[in-house]
Amino acid sequence: QRRQEVRQSLSALKMSTEQRGHESRKRVDEVKASTAEALQSAQLRLEEVKTASQAAAAKAEASVAAAAAAERRLCGSKGLVAEASEALRRAQADKEQVILVCNEL
Repeated sequence: QRRQEVRQSLSALKMSTEQRGHESRKRVDEVKASTAEALQSAQLRLEEVKTASQAAAAKAEASVAAAAAAERRLCGSKGLVAEASEALRRAQADKEQVILVCNEL
């Protein structure tokens, strides 16, 4: 009788242990699947961020190039202004010379 009870108790314990093992493996599989999904999502987000960063870098590079071109145009304009100022100064000097010659006549 006692042996029968012990066997039944051991059998119940074995079934309970197997059930818990099955549930644990099932839970591990669920966690693995969830982790893989989260990792895939994070990788996709990383790619999106990389793409956006590259686009921002390209845009910044284009802005720097545009600023450099504007600076070159400004320097060219300054040179033209300096040339125009010099031409105006020479024209005024010529005008004064003409006035002096006319006054002597």
